[in-house]
Amino acid sequence: MKFNIEVDVDWLEEGGSVNEEVRGEIIYGVMRQINKDTKEKISKAMDESLREAKEQAAELINAQILKAVDDWLNNEVVITDKYGEPKDSGTLKDIIKREWNDVLNRRVDADGSFSGYSKKYTVLEYLTNTRVTEIVEENLK
Repeated sequence: MKFNIEVDVDWLEEGGSVNEEVRGEIIYGVMRQINKDTKEKISKAMDESLREAKEQAAELINAQILKAVDDWLNNEVVITDKYGEPKDSGTLKDIIKREWNDVLNRRVDADGSFSGYSKKYTVLEYLTNTRVTEIVEENLK
């Protein structure tokens, strides 16, 4: 630790000496510097602690959210029709996969319509062909 102390002796109290005045100024300067250094160290330590606490909280929250979503997706459900009769069952994850797969494999016409007569593409083929065509056209410009 380095101390720079400046002593300004403009006046002396009656009965006071230069040595006492200098000694008092040195003590006051040292205390002021220690106080300043301590405040800086405390401030840095608090900032670091807050940063670490925020990171830990974010990690904990993310882990809890992921666990809750995973539990929810692995929950067994029964899908019923409008009369309450069981139509499908399984975990939400499995049902979502099945439904998504069914949608991607549905047949569409050349315009991507489900209601057309000439359904020669699956949704996946239609979307892939459309996107590839867009990319090629962009790169040929």
